[in-house]
Amino acid sequence: MNVSDPEIRPAVESDLPALASLMVELGYPISLAEMRARFDAVTTSPNDEVLVAEVEGKVVALIGLRVMLSLHRVARVGEYSALVVSAPYRRRGIGQALVAQAEQWLLAKGVTSLRVASNNRRQEEAHRFYAALGYEATHTLFRKELTALSSDE
Repeated sequence: MNVSDPEIRPAVESDLPALASLMVELGYPISLAEMRARFDAVTTSPNDEVLVAEVEGKVVALIGLRVMLSLHRVARVGEYSALVVSAPYRRRGIGQALVAQAEQWLLAKGVTSLRVASNNRRQEEAHRFYAALGYEATHTLFRKELTALSSDE
C-alpha cells in the first residue's frame, strides 16, 4: 500500500460516514445523524476545522482543530479535539502528515501554543506519537461529567 503522499484536505459533507466510522475506532461511537449535527456546528465556526487524510479515494484519518482565547495567555491557543488514523493505515506517516497540516492551519490563525488531550488508555500509542513529534506532557487534565439537576432537588 502506497500512502507516502496522502491527500490532506478539509472534511466535506460526503465524508460523514467515514468520519463516524473513524470516531468509532477512536472509541467514541456516534450515529450518522449526530455526526452530521456536530460536523455542521464545527464547520460553521471560524475557530474550528476538520481535516481528513485520503488515500486512493478513501478517507482514512481525521483531525479536529480548535482555536481558543484564554484568560491566562495573551496569544491564541490551538487544540486538537480528535486525531485518529484507521488501524490498517497506522504507522505509515499519515498521522504525522495530518499534524503537520494542522499546525500550518493553526499558525495561519495566529496560534502560538498548541495543546493535545490524549486519553490515559492510549499511552502505548498516542502518547509516544505526540512525544516523537516534539510535544511534551505538561499538565494533568481533570474531568467531571455534569448532569442537570431535576426541579425536585
